[in-house]
Amino acid sequence: MAALIAGYEASDPWRGVVWSLMALGPFALGWWRRLLDFRVQGYALAAIGAIAIGTYLPYPALPLALGAAVAYAFVHATLWSGDDRFGEQERDALRVAASCVTTLGLCALVWRLVPGEYLGIAWLSLALVMLEAGLRGWPGEFQGLSILVGILGVSRVAGFDLSSRLALVSSGLTYAFALRARKEADGRVLDVATWPATLFLLAGLNALLPAWAISPAGALVALGLAEFDRGSLLAQALLVGAVVATRCLSIDMESAQPVMAVAPAIVCFWAAMLRREIGSLHRMYDSLLATLLLGALIFHEVTGSVLTVAWGGEAVALLAAGFALRDRVLRLSGLALFLICTLKLFFWDLRNLETLPRIVSFIVLGLLLVAVSWVYTRFRDQVQRFL
Repeated sequence: MAALIAGYEASDPWRGVVWSLMALGPFALGWWRRLLDFRVQGYALAAIGAIAIGTYLPYPALPLALGAAVAYAFVHATLWSGDDRFGEQERDALRVAASCVTTLGLCALVWRLVPGEYLGIAWLSLALVMLEAGLRGWPGEFQGLSILVGILGVSRVAGFDLSSRLALVSSGLTYAFALRARKEADGRVLDVATWPATLFLLAGLNALLPAWAISPAGALVALGLAEFDRGSLLAQALLVGAVVATRCLSIDMESAQPVMAVAPAIVCFWAAMLRREIGSLHRMYDSLLATLLLGALIFHEVTGSVLTVAWGGEAVALLAAGFALRDRVLRLSGLALFLICTLKLFFWDLRNLETLPRIVSFIVLGLLLVAVSWVYTRFRDQVQRFL
């Protein structure tokens, strides 16, 4: 009767709050005197209060906040009460149900209060706070629920905020969530959460930086990810490297400042190569990307007979670096580039260049090939060990 009268007298936005607050009375009495029937009445009032609050979501946010607070009060009652205050299964059921209601209330409250451009950031922040509370046992169910809230925030950012600089903030929050949950589920939470974090980082850099700096920044991201000895981060480094190389070849080469955009990316790829073990696939991958981009940059910036000579110079540099670093991939890349130069010389330069540039190309490339041949012949034993 009291619930009916209170519901009739209360206005729509506040009816659910009144029922939720009324639930504390019979629940407190049942908790104090260890009376199950009064606790059940409190649960019933809390349930209809939560339903009523959910029905009137378009109304002011204060009812949502009060409803979430009441639900969280139920959670703490289960956490700090003695064993004789609840039934054997009642405590766990109440804690799980109240935790879910609290999470729904907080998510809805954030949705009502935060402007749209900050909504993804707010949900990710809420997920991080809930994860911390769950790790501290306030309650433990918040750990799993925080992942659901994090998915909600990630979906919002991915769907609406990737073109904004605020994606950098979302990236930081997602990385923080992944780092804090690194021990959960045998590290699977960390492996999954870092993927959207890296996506948000690249999107934020794309929105923040000038066009010529996007590829170097992406290459730095790949270099940083490759520093962590974890499969998921190494896979992201490989994927980011492929994306950066594709952008360099398709966009930066046609831009107003191709050297400024591509050259730093090449340096980052070679730096990443030097950080990997000799003979590893990751080292070979970074080496080939750097060689490909350097060859493409020379092709874009150099024309005519000088192109063959420039590629020959790159080949010599790769061979020299390969011997100095004992890196077979660099040496084979240099030899492959020499083969390309030779084929170009006979099938293109011979027919399309004028007499003097053609002679210069033949002489310079011939000298380079003779020098390389002499090195391979003079130091045959050492070369065989290197190969």
